[in-house]
Amino acid sequence: MLFSDAPRGTSESLDFRVNALLALLIFVAGAAGILAWRIDGAIFHTILDTSVALTGALAAVLLWDVSVRTESSWPLFLAIAFTALAVGEFFHTVAALEWLDSTSRFGLSAAQWRAGTWGPTAHLLPIGVGAALLLRDRGRRTAWLLALGLILLEVALFALFQFVPRYTAPGLLGITRPTLVLVPVLWAAVGFGYWRFRAASEMAHAIALTAFLLVLAHGLMLYSRGPNDPVAMAAHFGKFVGDVLLLLNLIQIGATNTARRRIAERELVVLNRELEDRVGERTAQLQETNAGLTSEMDLHERTSAKLRTQFERINLLSQITRAIGERQDMQSIFQIVVRSLEDQLPADFVSICLYDPVEYALTVAHVGVRSAGLSRELEMRKHAHVAIDENGLSRCVRGELVYEPDIAEIAFPFPERLAKQGLRSLVIAPLIAENDVFGVLVVARLQECTFTSTDCEFLRQLSDHAALAAHQAQLHARLQAAYDDLRQTQQAILQQERLRALGQMASGIAHDINNAISPVALYTDSLIESEPNLSPRTRNYLDVVKRVTNDIAGTVGRLREFYREREPNSPHASVDLNSVAQQVVEFTRARWNDMPQERGIVIDARCALDPAAPHIMGVEHEIREALTNLVFNAVDALPQGGTIVVRTGSDERSSTKAGSTRTVQLLEVIDSGVGMDEATRLRCMEPFFTTKGERGTGLGLASVYGVAERHSADVEIDTVPGQGSTFRLTFPMPIEPLSEPGEAPLRLVRAPPMRLLVVDDDPFVLESMRVVLEIDGHTVTSASGGQEGIDAFQAALNGTLPFEAVFTDLGMPHVDGLQVARAIKQRAADMPVILLTGWGRRMKTADERAAHIDFFLSKPSQLEELREVLTQIATRVCNDDTALLTAN
Repeated sequence: MLFSDAPRGTSESLDFRVNALLALLIFVAGAAGILAWRIDGAIFHTILDTSVALTGALAAVLLWDVSVRTESSWPLFLAIAFTALAVGEFFHTVAALEWLDSTSRFGLSAAQWRAGTWGPTAHLLPIGVGAALLLRDRGRRTAWLLALGLILLEVALFALFQFVPRYTAPGLLGITRPTLVLVPVLWAAVGFGYWRFRAASEMAHAIALTAFLLVLAHGLMLYSRGPNDPVAMAAHFGKFVGDVLLLLNLIQIGATNTARRRIAERELVVLNRELEDRVGERTAQLQETNAGLTSEMDLHERTSAKLRTQFERINLLSQITRAIGERQDMQSIFQIVVRSLEDQLPADFVSICLYDPVEYALTVAHVGVRSAGLSRELEMRKHAHVAIDENGLSRCVRGELVYEPDIAEIAFPFPERLAKQGLRSLVIAPLIAENDVFGVLVVARLQECTFTSTDCEFLRQLSDHAALAAHQAQLHARLQAAYDDLRQTQQAILQQERLRALGQMASGIAHDINNAISPVALYTDSLIESEPNLSPRTRNYLDVVKRVTNDIAGTVGRLREFYREREPNSPHASVDLNSVAQQVVEFTRARWNDMPQERGIVIDARCALDPAAPHIMGVEHEIREALTNLVFNAVDALPQGGTIVVRTGSDERSSTKAGSTRTVQLLEVIDSGVGMDEATRLRCMEPFFTTKGERGTGLGLASVYGVAERHSADVEIDTVPGQGSTFRLTFPMPIEPLSEPGEAPLRLVRAPPMRLLVVDDDPFVLESMRVVLEIDGHTVTSASGGQEGIDAFQAALNGTLPFEAVFTDLGMPHVDGLQVARAIKQRAADMPVILLTGWGRRMKTADERAAHIDFFLSKPSQLEELREVLTQIATRVCNDDTALLTAN
């Protein structure tokens, strides 16, 4: 077989150099003779083309036979390539015969057929042989793709050679057939590729030598000037010699492989004879050994039975260990151990007892299902106590595994109790964790001496695993408890951090909101005071606007205080909860009455007030806002309508002092709505927690919680899903009775006209401050920024009319209010500076307001506060002047 080549380098490897040298000499001699005698003619040309076609067909048949015999794909690929050569040369030969005369067939002349059949074939063979080398490791199915590719390529080349010139004038290197210049290059590449592969295959070596000869033949073809000139004949002769060389090499390979196979067959016959002799000798030895093996079989069977038993025990131990490893509580672990022993050991009685070293007794922790009947007879039900005698139990609690083959002969209470119920053999295994026995595993059977050493070892290992799992379950229970405590602590911390984040976020927008409502507050105060002809209705509206403005200021101030307690000096005043409740019910009428009626829903809101309810100490607008949020929350809980009751009253609550009680003032909002489950009730006060979806912000009840904290009040929630909720604020009663509001305080005496500088980056605040101060007769200069204010103050200081007081905003870009105050004090240390801020009454440090600020006012500014500050400044100036005159 051609493809089963012997490795090169062996004594039997073929050397094709003689064949190649002989073929080269024949080619050189033949070509020289053809050129010397100028042999030409169509007949000789046709003979050579026919020879090339026949040799190509023989090579294809030979290679195809090799591929069939060896089931190898490489010879098949080569057979396809040489088949393409044979077919192409066949058509080229036919094209040169007389049946293609001067008349055209299929629209092509005889010359076009010859040009279109020889040129493509010359390119196609090296391409096919090279592709076979590249695809040598592919499967046989690839042959169809290769054949199809070669067919398509031959058709394309056939069409191409109809348009390119067959011959040209001598060009580079004297070449007259430039369309064939790629053929020797392709054969050179194929020859190089197969030459590199020659060490692995003799057939590759043979093809490489043929390729190098074809390089010379096709190189000579480049210089032919006609189809039948001597150069073309010499080139065709070279192609024929090359194909004959390949056939000779392939036949030589086949003959050599046949000889190798015959030699191998002869050697195989000799080896078979030697093997038969050795088999005979070995058979005799095996017959002698067989007798010994027969005696060992019995021992092996007994050992196998023992190993099977051990394997079953190990498998059972593994199953129980995996099962108990997935449990996290001790009772389920005990249940798995006991049930597995009852079903698969098997055992007639199984129980697990816990050891109490203090009482020196056992407590039954678990009894198997099948052992339940015996446990009642033995008085060993769950939680029953078992005294420890001085025999097996005492040794077991000291850490030993105890095996009693026949307990009927043992005179101790516990074995006697078992023996009376028919149990005979007993194993007691200790449950040890961290070198301490915390329990025992009791396993008994009705027959005596039924526990083997394998059973005892299995029970010992099982008790170790069960003890470890039980101990881990105990640790898990402790860790779970610790985790629950930690989670509660984390939730408390998280709630505090959320409140802190909310306060910090709200602090940033408080300034802008306070700036926005400052003009409203100032203009409202000015209108109420300066317009005596206002109608009662208009004056009432302005009072509402003033109250709402103050509530807005209080609200934005409280948002930033969710995460901290109110300052100790925050002003509290007497608050009438009955009045606040009536105001809230009236103010929220649109929410609980008008808007639901548009959807066909009826909500009845009313007050249930205690006429004798005393006043409390607090901030009225904060309590009013908290109550408003509770009413809104109650409305949201009534999607189908219902009732809302706002109730006030008092109640007695137990105090922290033993036996004492305290009186608290109640403010309740009761609805008949959907209620809440326990999980929602526990979280409803958290910031950003809401059950309203996108409609809710999660800040309503959180603000209620903040108000309650600032008033030292408690928030109580009574709720039942589907039956409604009651939100209750319990305010502490004041220690001393509060006096009823008396007459309004006397109005302050207005300060004399003064020259004032107002600095603020908000034009609306500047304009409102200027208007209300000028109404009081003051001369006001406005500056729309910190640097502009400093420049205006310096200009007035250098002039004849300096300012008598300066109002400056705190939060301004580039130069803030503190920088303005510092610059003014550096130029005039006695100049009064009033700081206005929308950030609330808290400053970052304690000395911010002490260093350069004389007065501090929060936004929105109140007209009475402005007048009070200016009056104090005028009074201080008068006192200073009086003191100076007295000194003079």
